[in-house]
Amino acid sequence: MVLGGMSNVIAEGGEYHGVVISTSRMLSKDRAEGRITLGCGVRLSSVIQSMASCGFGGMDGLCGIPGTVGGMVKQNAGAFGYEISDRLIGA
Repeated sequence: MVLGGMSNVIAEGGEYHGVVISTSRMLSKDRAEGRITLGCGVRLSSVIQSMASCGFGGMDGLCGIPGTVGGMVKQNAGAFGYEISDRLIGA
């Protein structure tokens, strides 16, 4: 089981017999040639702030959505007519 920021996880009571992988420390950020490459554990709020400070825009409609880049991409999260897939070059 892979868990990211766990903003939408509810755990059942009892024991779990398996492996849990956390992406909470996968926080890489790299900017080159007009693109930003992000680790799956980076929180969306941090992405929007980083993009704004680099002069990139277009993700304002996703402000306020909790979660991480990995979860956003996996679920194609969105709100107010915006989806994360509208801003992706590759995953």
